[in-house]
Amino acid sequence: MNELLTGLQLEISLYPLLGYLLGAAAILLITAVAEKICTFVLRRFIREAENRGIAGLGNFLAAFVKPLRYLVYLLGIYLAIRYLPLTQSADIMTGQICRSLLIIILGMGFYDLCAIDSLFSEEIRNNLHLDIILLPFFSKLLRFIIIALVIVLVANEWGYEVNGFIAGLGLGGSRWPWRPGKCWLTFLPA
Repeated sequence: MNELLTGLQLEISLYPLLGYLLGAAAILLITAVAEKICTFVLRRFIREAENRGIAGLGNFLAAFVKPLRYLVYLLGIYLAIRYLPLTQSADIMTGQICRSLLIIILGMGFYDLCAIDSLFSEEIRNNLHLDIILLPFFSKLLRFIIIALVIVLVANEWGYEVNGFIAGLGLGGSRWPWRPGKCWLTFLPA
């Protein structure tokens, strides 16, 4: 009789856990469907922008196709984990991880936007009348700045003190253009 009661208690305590797991699985399934729909709609917008001659919008959206897919999956995983009955410390850790991944995903989109062959680089070259040889330099410089910002933001999210690093970048950045003297004049148009 005692074994029967133990089995019933185990069986009764498994039902809520099974319900939570099925709910989380349903959220993940809905997320997979939503990701496919978002990708389809975004690719449709890109195609429509290119057909109408709005190349800037098409390139901007094309840079964020993969990050948007990752963002939808991240949202689904976050909602599925939040649905589960976890402790408060696990919820805090989940929030930190998801915010860090969100920063990385957005940084990945801006990193792709600053590629050498993107329209953003072409617009900078045309507006500033830069030589095409300088385009890879500025593209790599922007990508380095984006990577540095992503690292700083993620470190700040995890509680590290990054004010000294930011101040050091500011001092180094302000000192660098004055060092070569008139070397900058060779980069600027006459």
